[in-house]
Amino acid sequence: MRTTLCCFAVAAVILVSAAYGMAEEMAAVAVVSYDVEPAVFFPGDEGIITVTLKNTATQSSATEENYRPGYGGGYTRTTYTSTGSEEIECVRLISGGDCVEWIEAHTGRISEYRNIGALGPGESISISFPVRVRSFCRDATYFPIVSVDVEKGKDVRFPVPVRVDSSALNMIFEEIPPEISPGEAKEIRLTVANNRPSSLSGVCISVTSDECIEITPERVFIGNIGKYERKSVNFTISAVCHGTNAAAETKRIVFEASYKNGDNEHKSTVEANVLLRDVLDVHLILVHAPASVKRGEHVRIEFDVANGMEKPISAVSVVHCAPDVRILPSESFIGDMNAGDVFSASFTVYSETLGTGENTLKFKLRFRDTTGRLYETPPYDVRIFVEEPDETPSQMPVFAIAAIASVMMAVLFFVMRKRRRT
Repeated sequence: MRTTLCCFAVAAVILVSAAYGMAEEMAAVAVVSYDVEPAVFFPGDEGIITVTLKNTATQSSATEENYRPGYGGGYTRTTYTSTGSEEIECVRLISGGDCVEWIEAHTGRISEYRNIGALGPGESISISFPVRVRSFCRDATYFPIVSVDVEKGKDVRFPVPVRVDSSALNMIFEEIPPEISPGEAKEIRLTVANNRPSSLSGVCISVTSDECIEITPERVFIGNIGKYERKSVNFTISAVCHGTNAAAETKRIVFEASYKNGDNEHKSTVEANVLLRDVLDVHLILVHAPASVKRGEHVRIEFDVANGMEKPISAVSVVHCAPDVRILPSESFIGDMNAGDVFSASFTVYSETLGTGENTLKFKLRFRDTTGRLYETPPYDVRIFVEEPDETPSQMPVFAIAAIASVMMAVLFFVMRKRRRT
């Protein structure tokens, strides 16, 4: 009987010890979740690693029963309760392969988080580490380790995956004109492609160009682009230079995409070349002009105006550039012209306002394109030689008239004299 009771007491002690052991094993700190922002780093990017620590233990209790032999002996029962709280001594981040560094640790201001406090059963806490991926790192996934030292408990070592990808935002020309002439407006269609395995935010496309080329709009805001997503952007290119006869030349256009990966700003650029031609597709064609005239004669000058553009133009007119010469009309207004139209314009020049010798008269063609922009063609030169009138033919009639008048007066004198005598 006594042997049986002793065995029972020993079993009760073992049961209580086991209960305490279970309570101690259950009181464990663990990393239950983590977050990396941005989701995918560029080399050189900065971001945040956030881990959530949780005490996975629950409050536990154990009961001990003892039997006391002898007179009046009996059972005693004692219940023990374990809170299961864990004291966290410090938390640190250990770099993964020297590529992911803790920014605070790198500056020397701090190398670990201390005095975190105790976590009761079921309690959790989030801890953030500002990190940087070094610029020399290659595309790969790195595993910096979150190290948690637990007082009188089991320490935690948890690797956090940090993905690095150097793929940039790409811009692809879907449509761009190889050449353009003054007065033309053509379309440029650009595809913006996010080839990264993560989204980008604040995407904005801006454009700059060489002189004589204008791009509208100058800036297009797109916003967010998801991973592997593409978006199209349209621009209008116009040649705005006029009044020169320079040879055709290549003009450069630069498109720049600015965007964010997390809080990190990045840029991508793409260039294109467009040939600016000196020949306009709206032509002023001389139809008639005399090579020479006598001073005092009226000169008739006639032009044809041809619209060789693929689009209509408006407010078409031909004007002369000689304010000191009397030319009528001062402006020959044509109005609207469709693609392929040809209209006439004529002027009368009063040669008495011209100088003797060769005179150069300049005429310009003005018009507006479909966007309403006003253009002028380079001046068209018309050369006219002015001669002084012949003096002999012009003076002979005067002498003849005087001679005839003298003869008539003489005849009249003799007739009148004869009548008086009779």
